[in-house]
Amino acid sequence: MTPPRTENARVLELGCAAGGNLIPHAQRHPGGHYVGVDLSEVQIDAGQQRLAALGLTNINLHHMSISDIGPALGQFDYIVCHGVYSWMSPQV
Repeated sequence: MTPPRTENARVLELGCAAGGNLIPHAQRHPGGHYVGVDLSEVQIDAGQQRLAALGLTNINLHHMSISDIGPALGQFDYIVCHGVYSWMSPQV
């Protein structure tokens, strides 16, 4: 395997909450692009406030369902998904 270098990778996290996993990566790797998706508007709002306070521009958090993700979100080198299956409906 020849995975892309993390310094400039595009990373998607499904079930990102307030971005607690993505924000440190975005800080460490300013050449990367990070996208988080979560169904909780409260979590996404908290993450957006933290991003604004930190001034990070290489990360976007979206309040949306995993079911609504489409091609417009882009392509990713890495997709992180942990703890999501335990609370998803069978059709998702």
